[in-house]
Amino acid sequence: MEFYDLIGKTALGSRLRRLQDMLKTSADRIYSLYGIEIDGRWFPVLYMLSQKESCTVTELAESIGQTHPAVSQVVRAMSKKGLVESEKCINDARVTRITLSTQGQLYAQRLQFLVNGVDQAISDIFTKLNSNLWTELQAFEKEIEDKSLHERVAKLEKQNLNKSLKIVPFEIKYKNDFKSLNVSWIEKYWTMEEGDFKSLDNPEEYILQPGGSIAIALYNDRPVGTCALIKLKDGEYELAKMAVDESTQGLGIGYQLGLHIIEVAKELGAHRLYLGSNTILESALHLYRKLGFQVLEEAVSPYERCNIEMELIF
Repeated sequence: MEFYDLIGKTALGSRLRRLQDMLKTSADRIYSLYGIEIDGRWFPVLYMLSQKESCTVTELAESIGQTHPAVSQVVRAMSKKGLVESEKCINDARVTRITLSTQGQLYAQRLQFLVNGVDQAISDIFTKLNSNLWTELQAFEKEIEDKSLHERVAKLEKQNLNKSLKIVPFEIKYKNDFKSLNVSWIEKYWTMEEGDFKSLDNPEEYILQPGGSIAIALYNDRPVGTCALIKLKDGEYELAKMAVDESTQGLGIGYQLGLHIIEVAKELGAHRLYLGSNTILESALHLYRKLGFQVLEEAVSPYERCNIEMELIF
């Protein structure tokens, strides 16, 4: 199908779910073929009980890799169907052991024929394809258990970010980018205020000349982020005008900008950083907290949109 051809291995989960649906459709018909009237979800429990005299729910859950509540639900359903029975352990009345009923044992006998038939059919497919898929699946599962797909993607993204991201000092050629990136996020939620026009239209006069600093994030040499330090007084600066282009948000660029500007502040002799924000900007607030900022209980911001203020003390 075109989607899978276009997206490739990224759609592995979707492809496996599609294959699962195809196999489930066949499985329901195969149960009927062998005269086994069960819900497909019961198969692992029925099979394990056919291999052992009895099991506790905990033992079943561990042996088939499912949660205790999920297995308990299956056992209750199978009990209502008359396929399993439960009895208290002779040596410990707190322990309940599950066994197959007479009907369950009959199904277990038929199940062995089913297992042999399905195993042979799948083996024939593997032989035809010259594939060792079962062994490869086991190896793939072990890899994912050792390190999740999320961890692997995050590591690669960090490596890619380190290669593609540069944070550089402000230059006049970045003046339009400094303004446009900030106007974009401000006007998405609010309207521009007097302080915005001052700093964005005249960053040299309003930010740099009084002793502040501006950092520009370049991703593959394209300006995608900004962050500024506005000097309040000796040793104290406002972290302001942090913006990241929407197309590159989620890559960790804002965090790298924050780390960079904090180091710049220390080099300038700062012992305190202040910032104003708004509680609807949840991602931004999470970032500030991650950088070490704490909420100020009482403060007054010159910006109307500001309803939360934070500080970082060195």
